[in-house]
Amino acid sequence: MVVDLGVRLVEEVGVEVVLLDREGEAEAECDAEGDTQGEALGDGLALVLGLELAEALGLELAEALALALGEALADALAEALADALADAEALAEVLAEAEALAEVVVEGVGQGRSDGVVDALGLALPEGLVEALGDGDGVPDSVSMS
Repeated sequence: MVVDLGVRLVEEVGVEVVLLDREGEAEAECDAEGDTQGEALGDGLALVLGLELAEALGLELAEALALALGEALADALAEALADALADAEALAEVLAEAEALAEVVVEGVGQGRSDGVVDALGLALPEGLVEALGDGDGVPDSVSMS
């Protein structure tokens, strides 16, 4: 008698199975569930193949999940970097405007000193403030023209 072990299923995953011809026995022995040794072996092979398939599917799922997570993180990082770049560009514009304003103030202070505006302000402002403006004390070096 030749025992059928489900060779078609086994061959698809590359496992070699040898079918045995059991001569000399009139009746196949059965286990407690009524399965012959060949059927039990086939069930065992099917279980092993099922576990291998489950493992392969688990690995594929883990890989797909890792790729999706990586893409989501890359997208979030790219968006955050784009926002940071936009903020940096806006800050650069504000700094350029502040620099232009500072140049106008410096030019005005320098012009006022040369035209005697500081002396005219002395009539209206307290003496300490006039002295600070006149000699540059209290005025940042980047603004002072003295």
